[in-house]
Formats: sequence, C-alpha cells, structure tokens
Amino acid sequence: MLFRSVVAAAIWYWLQFFNRNTNLLDEGSTAAQAMRVVRGDLIYRDFFTVVTPGSYYTTAWLFQLFGEHLIVLRWAALITGIGILIATLLITRPLASWPFAAGAALLTTVWGWFLCTPNFYSLEAALFGLTGLAVFLHAQASANDRAQRQMLVASGVAIGVTAMVKQNVGTFAAIALLLSIWLTAIFDSTIDARRRLRETVAFIGGICVPVVPTVAWLVAAGAGPYLYESWVYYPLVRYPERFALPFPSFFPLSSSEPFELWTKLVIYMPVVVYPAAAVALFLLARRARWGDAGARHEGRALLTVTLAGMFAFLQAWPRADVTHILFGLQPTFALFAWLLARLVRSPGVNGAIASPQRSTAWRLLPVLATLPLALLLWKGYQRTTWEYQNYVAGLHVERGRGVFAQFVEARRIDTVTQYIVDHSTPDEGLFVVPWASGFNFLADRMNPTRTDFMLFEDPEAYPCLLARLDERPPKYVIYGYTWDVDNKRFRD
Repeated sequence: MLFRSVVAAAIWYWLQFFNRNTNLLDEGSTAAQAMRVVRGDLIYRDFFTVVTPGSYYTTAWLFQLFGEHLIVLRWAALITGIGILIATLLITRPLASWPFAAGAALLTTVWGWFLCTPNFYSLEAALFGLTGLAVFLHAQASANDRAQRQMLVASGVAIGVTAMVKQNVGTFAAIALLLSIWLTAIFDSTIDARRRLRETVAFIGGICVPVVPTVAWLVAAGAGPYLYESWVYYPLVRYPERFALPFPSFFPLSSSEPFELWTKLVIYMPVVVYPAAAVALFLLARRARWGDAGARHEGRALLTVTLAGMFAFLQAWPRADVTHILFGLQPTFALFAWLLARLVRSPGVNGAIASPQRSTAWRLLPVLATLPLALLLWKGYQRTTWEYQNYVAGLHVERGRGVFAQFVEARRIDTVTQYIVDHSTPDEGLFVVPWASGFNFLADRMNPTRTDFMLFEDPEAYPCLLARLDERPPKYVIYGYTWDVDNKRFRD
C-alpha cells in the first residue's frame, strides 16, 4: 500500500509538469538525432554526438512505435523518472525504514524539475545506473553464492547498458561497484580474495554483455573511426575547454530567485552526508570485526551506496551547474534518508524513546526526524510550480502538440517552424546556427551536416561544415535562434 502511494504521488507530480517548457537545444538535438536514426543514418559515422548511442536508439524506437512527436519524449521522461523513483526506493530500504526511504525516492522526483527537457541520455543513464546499484545491493545481501553471482552478472549488465547510454555515468558506476566488492572486506574477519575475485569476474562479465556487441556492431557498420572522437576526445578535451563551470558557491544568494537557498541546500547535501557516512563506516567496521552481524550488513550496504553516490556526484564535472549536479544526487538522497533514520535508531535515542519517564517530544522524535525530508519536498514542489507557472501556451505545430511554453516562445517556435514547412519540401535541408536543432525535428527537415549542436566557438569544425554545406546546400538557415549559453551569444 505504501509503495503504491509513493508511486501514485510521483505520477501525479509528473503529470502536472512533464509537458511544460521547451528546449530546442538539448531536447531538440536528441529528437533530431533520433530522427536521423529513423531515416537510416548511423550514429557517429553520419552524425556527431558526444555520448554513447543508447538514448538515441531508444528514442528512435519510441518514435517508430508512437510517432515522431516531442510529447513522446516527455512520456519517456515520465516513465523513466518513475523508474528512478522505484530504484531509489529499493536502494534506500536496506538503510532506512519506509517513511525515510519514501522521502528519498520522492526527492528524486520533486528535485528533478530540470530533467524533463535536457538530453534524455542523462535521465536514462541514471535509471540504468540506479537499477544496477539496487541489484548489486540485493546480491550483497544474498547468502546463496550461486544466486549472488547471477545477480552480480545482472547488475553488471545494467551498468554496461548505463555505459552505452552515457559513458561517464556508466564508467563511474562500474568503478564504484568494483571498489565495493573489495573494500567491503573491512567488515569481514578475512578478505577471502578468491571469492571476491569470482564476484569481480561475474560483475565485469555482465558489463561486457551489452558493451562488447555494441562496440562490435558500430565498428562493423563503419562508425569505428569516429568512436574515439565522440566517446573520449571531445568529452575529455574539447568539452571542458568550452563548457566548464565551477561548482556554485553557496553565497551570495540572489534576491531575484526566491528558492535559491533551498536549491543550494540540496546541491550542498553531499557536504553533510558523506563525512557522516565516513564516520559511520569506521564505527560499523569496528563493530563488525567484533562479530556484530547487523553492523556488517549495514556497513556493506552503506559503503556501496556511499561509493556509488560519490562517483555519481563526479559526473557533474567539468560542467558543475545545478542541472548536472542534480543528475547524480539520487544516492545522496538515499544517504540523507539513512542519516535521519540512523539518528532515530541510535542506542541512546532508542532508549530515551522507550523510557516511560521521557516526554512526548522524545516519543515523537521518529516523526520529527522526517520533517527535513518533508520540508525539502514541499519547497521542491513550490520551486517547480514557480518555475513552470508561465508555461501555459501550447505549441500548434504538428510535432510539438501537447507541449507548453511561454506565450512569446510558443509563438516564435510556431512561426519559424510553419514558415519552413510551408516554403520547403522534406528532401530539402535545414541548417540551424548555432544550436537549436529542435527545428530540424519540428519541421521534419534534415541537417545536411554531421553536426547538430555545439557549433559556436569551434573553428576546427568549420572546414568540415563548409564542405558539407557546399556539397548539400540547405534550403534555409536559421541563424541566431538560441538562448544565452554561459552569457555568450553566437553572433557576438
């Protein structure tokens, strides 16, 4: 009953906001490149992107099933968001009781108001990564060696899929769980290296199940020469040069942003939970060495979630804006719930609660401990409502129906898209400068170049772009239609 209530609350929340806002940059590039896949293009060989292929082929498959409409991406985001909620709930339950686990899970929804319209790959990667973590925790708790190895293989498969959706998230998740296999030895009387080696082999074998065939297929299909550029060079070299942002400082707070304090409290949550987890791990390891089985089980789960959360947090760099930080905070929410629940379960507090001489306030402490979660949920709901309050104008173009934007923005998108549709044919190209390839999708006009986004401030790409434009000149060019990117505009 509690599980169904939590899922129902999350669905209700998503249904209020999932079709608000438009993002012809990030979401637009996902839709446009999925359209390329539907038309028969091969990722990397025929068009450039900076992440592994999973999300583009997921989106292309959904377009084939349900039609090429932006709202299909929004429904995919909704379902993926509910999956993240369920996975977070399963991850938190070994560490905290139901009210705290439910609060942690709902935080992934309420503080996920950025996640509807950015690139779908971050949301999908989070789902598979958390699924792999949840299965890994289940394997840790299993007393059956054969079942444990099978679950480790399944966890590895999920992490491998994560890597094939977004390479940095999958890589960090794999490192965290491999470290967990070996570092959980601090809770055992013996290391048992042979058993841990078998677990490592099972986990890595699972990772290889989706990764090896995907790489082999891309190489055989002709995309092999482009993999280093897209998977390694651009994300590690070019992206940091052009898009790096420092972690937001806590102060000063903006007077024009009424919820900035709460946003910063959320993104600074790791500053509290990870040192607390480190202290708890030290104490649990000592108790486990003294033969406390409960401390050993809690310590293993806590160490695994802590490692997964720390490495998930790293995926925010080098672009450490609020959006990218929130992408990796799900394990942090689980640890925050554990910390609140652990305060209630500590021996001194338990004794005080049970004592008949103590006041009613002590007996209400378990309820009071959930208040920080409840307050963050309420402020997150208010923040989301405030963010989307003006997104009330529906798009009228065919592929954008069901999506709402601000009135001026909706009119601009409709006007530009309809003009392109009325004055060109589907076989005539459309080139968007510098980065709003959602118009390619909305107008159903292909980009004649390999590059759908990130064109500004990259002179190395210009010769290749000009050669393609000479070879396949577009019927129209949309110039300068972009939002500010780090306070810079292309035409400047």
